[in-house]
Amino acid sequence: MIAADEADICALIGRGIASCVERFPADGLAAGTSVHAYLVASLPVAFCLIDRQARFVIVNDAMARILGQSVNDLTGSVVSDRIVGARELLEKCFVEADGCATVRRRIVPWQGRLYRLSFSPVTGHCGDIQGLTVVALDQSGRARFKRRMRDGRRRLASIAQSDDLTGILNRRGLDFKLGRMMRPGPERPVALLVVDIV
Repeated sequence: MIAADEADICALIGRGIASCVERFPADGLAAGTSVHAYLVASLPVAFCLIDRQARFVIVNDAMARILGQSVNDLTGSVVSDRIVGARELLEKCFVEADGCATVRRRIVPWQGRLYRLSFSPVTGHCGDIQGLTVVALDQSGRARFKRRMRDGRRRLASIAQSDDLTGILNRRGLDFKLGRMMRPGPERPVALLVVDIV
């Protein structure tokens, strides 16, 4: 599982690669890619560079594995032809980048898994945004862990509010239920029966 600070490091990798590929020749991103493609080939995270026309310019093996295609098939192809819904997401990311805002990270589902996408803008000679680097981290394990923790907390709360022997509410459970019943809201009749077993 990747810790939050490691996810930040992965975003920094994207920005670092973006700074390496910045200032491409005036004829666009594609002209400079052969020089920089080796930089991303050995990255331990899924990485790609997408140009303004929403085409894959550089894709590493880790990203190709996530997408279930080869690097050669992906390179030069239109992202929205390979990933449903990608056009709208990329448009939003380019709008954020053009507005000089930080491009927000997004959690996206893909083939039964959750991925956190971190974006970094790539600028041309004139300072215009020519593309985005994308780093993808699998967050599925983290989501399962959070769900198990939430379920565990619910079970513990249930155990703490009931008697082990009888399964009925104990004092803590009674206080909790009475507190919920007595909350302000629509008028509801409440009756309480207290029995002392001798």
